[in-house]
Amino acid sequence: FEQANHMEHEVVLHAETDLPNLEDKVVYGEARFRWLRYDEDVLNDADIWELVVGFDGVIISRRLQAVAEAGYINWDSKDTGRTGDDSDYDGFIGTLRLLYRPWEEQKIQFQLEANRGLGWSAIANYRVDDVMTFSVIYEWIPRRLEVDFTASWENHDESEGPDRTMWEIGIGGRYKLYRQVDLTARYLYRNQTASDEIELTADDEVVAETSGKFYQNVFSVG
Repeated sequence: FEQANHMEHEVVLHAETDLPNLEDKVVYGEARFRWLRYDEDVLNDADIWELVVGFDGVIISRRLQAVAEAGYINWDSKDTGRTGDDSDYDGFIGTLRLLYRPWEEQKIQFQLEANRGLGWSAIANYRVDDVMTFSVIYEWIPRRLEVDFTASWENHDESEGPDRTMWEIGIGGRYKLYRQVDLTARYLYRNQTASDEIELTADDEVVAETSGKFYQNVFSVG
């Protein structure tokens, strides 16, 4: 959509420190300010403030590493567009990422990631994104063959308009042919459902409606 063309600028202030007497552990804080300006006068410009605190380091043992971030966001929409969406947002954002390597002698790792954030939208003031991903990576043949499994769930909630929920499950592999040549193959199943679709009415009857429901089977080789 041409109406979604925009410029986005960001200023970030970051401070961090190592935890006393605890190696490989860092705590940090960030203040972020973004301003969003659309090229067309359809969607509303916005000023966005974020304040977050976070942790990055190993926990319990060196086999488990974590990144955790929690904060507050204020999305202040301006009345610069012709859209009827007058929504603002004040609330929680955060990220949690866990990486676990259970055995040193076996090259396998498990990763779990959950994230909530806000982003711009092509049809509304903003979009709330909730994403969860679980993955397993296993080095089947040392330094030669690596296989992986991934499952993810995503929910995208527009401030005004359709909401989308998507599931994905995928398996893949990477085989190292030569020092700088890899062969990859992957299969992905994707299923999306939707609610609060946009409706066009005439004489109090629905004559057209958007549909965001679909499923895909995706094969890729590279």
